[in-house]
Amino acid sequence: MRSVLLVASCAGVLFGCAGVKPPVVRVTGTTLRERAPDAAVLDVVLDVDNTGSDALPLRDVHYSVWLADRLVFQGSRSTASTAAAFSRCSIVLPASVSGDLAASGTPITVRGEVFYDSPRVLARTMAEAGVSSPSVTFSHEGSVDLAAVAPAPRGTARTPVR
Repeated sequence: MRSVLLVASCAGVLFGCAGVKPPVVRVTGTTLRERAPDAAVLDVVLDVDNTGSDALPLRDVHYSVWLADRLVFQGSRSTASTAAAFSRCSIVLPASVSGDLAASGTPITVRGEVFYDSPRVLARTMAEAGVSSPSVTFSHEGSVDLAAVAPAPRGTARTPVR
């Protein structure tokens, strides 16, 4: 049974994802959505660029947020979106944090992984069977203003990628 799974995995890698360009994911914003004296909700905005000719259904995002080198949030979220061919889509990820929160200019680090479905039949079948699912990682370091609440980004925007 193991040899069958190994052969199927190798075939999936060799043939299932061949020719499919993985998306490029980057963090384009981190803002404060809500603030209480000892808690806050942050919005982390990801831009997903699909430069390939196939639409890529985005499955899940697993991500972690650090403020001032302290892990404050870990979570997963279903994206419920598709990166259309030759386009960009945005995903807004919430992160609730609590404790003693500093104010403006707080160092923030966001790291994670976006899982997506391959448009290739064999790769999609293997992912549905739980054998493998393609993914791409992202990482961001910057600062966030924890004193001023910003308007929350809404929805998923799509723009052409050139």
